[in-house]
This record gives sequence, structure tokens and C-alpha cells, in this order.
Amino acid sequence: FAPGAYDANNVMLASWDELVNDYGLDISSDYTAITAKTSATSMYSVLNNNQKLSATTKIVIGNSVTTIGNYAFCNCNNLVSITMPNTLTSIKNGAFQECKSLISVEIPESVTTIGNFAFQTCVGLKSILLPDTLTSLGLAAFSGCIELISIEIPRNITSLGMGIFNGCTGLESVVIPDSVVSIGSQAFYDCDSLTSITIPKSVTSVKDGYTFGACDSLVSIKVEDGNTVYDSRDNCNA
Repeated sequence: FAPGAYDANNVMLASWDELVNDYGLDISSDYTAITAKTSATSMYSVLNNNQKLSATTKIVIGNSVTTIGNYAFCNCNNLVSITMPNTLTSIKNGAFQECKSLISVEIPESVTTIGNFAFQTCVGLKSILLPDTLTSLGLAAFSGCIELISIEIPRNITSLGMGIFNGCTGLESVVIPDSVVSIGSQAFYDCDSLTSITIPKSVTSVKDGYTFGACDSLVSIKVEDGNTVYDSRDNCNA
């Protein structure tokens, strides 16, 4: 493909020369390991749809990188591990979407925003550590992560957007901090393994009946005392 070309989904395709030179990448001879040099400050679709790099299992991002761009590593189906620097502040839309072999992720303390669909359909993802520096989590950021077992929402997040954990069928435990004021539609839709959840007193908006829809194992929703809108006493009949 030509440099600067776009695919049918309007995702930019990087040529081989662009990958090596413009993005400052060190690529192993068997294409299984990639290191982003410190000269790279932003990545945008650097691997998406590049067939030479379909075998990539490990990525290390250099210490000057501040942004992982839109769909940067989307569809890297063999990617198992990603190391992020403490200079990173933003993970953009779809950055790791459909990285089906990714098992665990640790987001550094420097990151403040995670975009829409950032880890959507990472079906092998079992754990992700989110730092308290995060102030924004995008729509459907973790939807379809069927192996994700537990999640603790950082204490500076104020909103859980539409479909953020939609279809996380293995999710058993969720901790929502008292910074959250709104929970969007389908936020926990089809979380089949979720049996209980506590809504903090800060939450004043649960979008609709689809927020916890199709949660077939959910038997307990507890609202903390002091909530001015919701009340779970007497099976929510208080």
C-alpha cells in the first residue's frame, strides 16, 4: 500500500519505510518484537493491517512517547505483552482493539485518558491495572473482554460511559469509587458472571434499564447510604 493510504474503515496505513523510519521502530528479524525508539512521540496505526508484523508478540514503547494514537495496534492478534513508559499520557480510540492474545496490561501512572473502544474485544485480557491519575474512560473501552475477571475504577473517574464493560461475561467483581456520578446505558450489559454490585452515594444517574441488562447472575444491587436519588432498602422498594 502507498504511504498515507487509508483502508475501508478510514484507518491510516503506514508503509514499511514509514514504520521503520518515520515512527522510529526497532523490529526484530522475525517480526515478533518491536521497540519504539525515544524519537517517537506519537503513534498512529503503526501496525494495523501490516501483514509483515502479524507475528508480533511483544511491544516496548520508548520513554519519550506521550500518545498511543487511534487504532495504533488494532488487530495485532498475536500481541501478548505491551510495555508502556511513564511519559505516556493518552491512549486514543481503538488503540488495542481486538488484540485477542493480550493477557494483562498495566497502565502507567502518567496516563490521564483512555479513548473509546481502546481495549474492545481483547478476548484474552484477564487483568488490567488502571491508575488513579485517569480522569476519562471512553465508551465501550473494555467491551467484549470476556476473560476480564475484576476491575477497580480509579478514584478520579466521574462517569462510566455507554457500554464500557458490555459483554464482559467473565466479570465477577467491580469496584466503583464515590467519584462516579453517572453510569451509562449498557455499561454492564451482559455481564453474566456479575452477582453483586455496590452503587456509591455519589451516583445520581443510572442511564436506563439496559445499564445492567442481561446480567443473568446479578442478585444484589446495593446503594450506599446517603444517595439522594437511589435506594436499595427492602429490595429497592423503600
